Amino acid sequence: MLYFDHSTSASDDDKIVALRIEHGGAAVDAYWAVIELMHRDESDFTCPASMLETDSVPTGYPAGTERVPTRYRVAFASLAHRLLVDETTLARYIATMIDVGLLQVMECADGLPDGIVSLRSSRAHDNIADYQKRAETARRNGRRNSRKTKSVPTGNRLGTDSVPTGYPAGTVSKSKSKSKSKIKERDKREGAPAPPESSQKTGTEQPSDYATPTLDEVRAYFGANCLRGDPDLFWATYDAKGWVDGNGIPIVRWESQALRWSKRQVSMDSERAARGEPTEAEAKWRPAADEDPQAAYERAQAEYEEALAKLTPEERRRFNLG
Repeated sequence: MLYFDHSTSASDDDKIVALRIEHGGAAVDAYWAVIELMHRDESDFTCPASMLETDSVPTGYPAGTERVPTRYRVAFASLAHRLLVDETTLARYIATMIDVGLLQVMECADGLPDGIVSLRSSRAHDNIADYQKRAETARRNGRRNSRKTKSVPTGNRLGTDSVPTGYPAGTVSKSKSKSKSKIKERDKREGAPAPPESSQKTGTEQPSDYATPTLDEVRAYFGANCLRGDPDLFWATYDAKGWVDGNGIPIVRWESQALRWSKRQVSMDSERAARGEPTEAEAKWRPAADEDPQAAYERAQAEYEEALAKLTPEERRRFNLG
C-alpha cells in the first residue's frame, strides 16, 4: 500500500494538538511515522510493553523485557534512530499518543509473544480496511471481466516467412513484401539518370563569376555608405577566412556582411560611450596633441579622396559614386 488518505485538517485535530503541546513537533513527526508503518504493513503497530510508561497498557502484559524477542526491540530502536531520538523519548511520545486517544491498545492480540503490545489507530485501521475491500473488488472484477487471450500472431506479424501449421496457406509475410518493395525502389534510384547540376546546388556555393572584393573596394563602400567600423579590419578578417561566414558558408554578397559589421560597431560604440570611453572613430581620428583639429579633418578627407581615385569607372558605378 503505497498511499493512504490523509485529511488536510489533520493538523487541527485536538488529539494531535495535545500531543504537540506535550512534546512539540517531533512527537507529531513520530506519530505520522507510526501511521505510515501501519499502512505499509497493513497491520497494527507493535512494540515492547515495558517501554511504555503509561496506565493505558493492560496489566496483563509482562513488565519485564527478558522474554521480548530481539526483532521487536530492534524494530523499535530502528524507528527511534530514524526519528533522531532515543528509545526512551520515543516511548514517551507513544505513551502520550495512547493517553490522548491517537492510538488504542489491543488487549487481545492473537499471535503476539509475551511482552509485546499491539497498538491500533482507528484512522489507519479504517483506511486499510477500505483499501483491502477495494483491492478485493478490483481482483474479482478483473477475473470476471478478463479479456480473451490474444491469438498468436501470424507469420507476417512475426516478421518471418514461415507460417505455423494450421494457418491459411495464402498468408504472405509482410516483411518479405516490404523488403521486395524496398529493393525495387533502390534499384529504381540506382538506375535513374543523375539530376542536372542546377538541381544539385544547395544555394551555398559562390557563383562562378563571383570575385572577392579588393581592399580598395571595401574602403570605398564603407566611405560611400557612411558605414561604421574599420574597413581594413573587415577585409583582413574575411580574407583570412576565405570569405565564408561563421557557419562556413561562402559569402555571396559581402556588402551585406559589411552592413552587419557596421551595426555591430555601432553597438560597440554605444557601450564604449556609456563607459566614458572614446568610440572607434574617435580613437582613430583623434588628432595628436600638437595637431590642429582642422588639419586632422583635412588629412582624413585627403585619404578618402585618394581611396576614391583608385576606383575604376565600373567600381564607381557599382557603388553609386558618380
